[in-house]
Amino acid sequence: MATTIGNICHILPCSINEDMTAHTARYFHPTDLKSESTDVDASGVKIMAAQFRGRGLLCVADDDVPRTAGSSKLTVSALPEGVKGLALAPSTSHVAKKSDGDATRSLKVVETFTEVYNWQHEYDVDKVRRSVNDGGHDKVGLKAALGWCDIAQAVHDPIPLPP
Repeated sequence: MATTIGNICHILPCSINEDMTAHTARYFHPTDLKSESTDVDASGVKIMAAQFRGRGLLCVADDDVPRTAGSSKLTVSALPEGVKGLALAPSTSHVAKKSDGDATRSLKVVETFTEVYNWQHEYDVDKVRRSVNDGGHDKVGLKAALGWCDIAQAVHDPIPLPP
């Protein structure tokens, strides 16, 4: 059974000092770069290019070949099975007071996503492609975020007591 491609979360190498919505689809247009290079083997991945504020960006993404259940194909952007990507925003509908007097705010799901594209200020396509083969992409983006998820789960799961 093949999975379908869903929404994509883009991690950009910049900071934006605003907390608002924007019509980014009007200005941000990632495109697939078809590689002419034959010296680098990066099967199963594609290089995407885009511009933000006039600067070129590249990222590694999974190829558009449908993934099947149980497939061992390299994935650099797809969330693993059992993980759901959520974009959250503060909810104005519910504010609860804790016993210590601090207020807690609820969050609401604004959007869901199935892939994460980690963009880099890079212009050399072969260098980005080599980073996949060398494992350099493991340190940033999706792999780093999932590493934090593993740490959070380990911290918050109950400690098993010996019998």
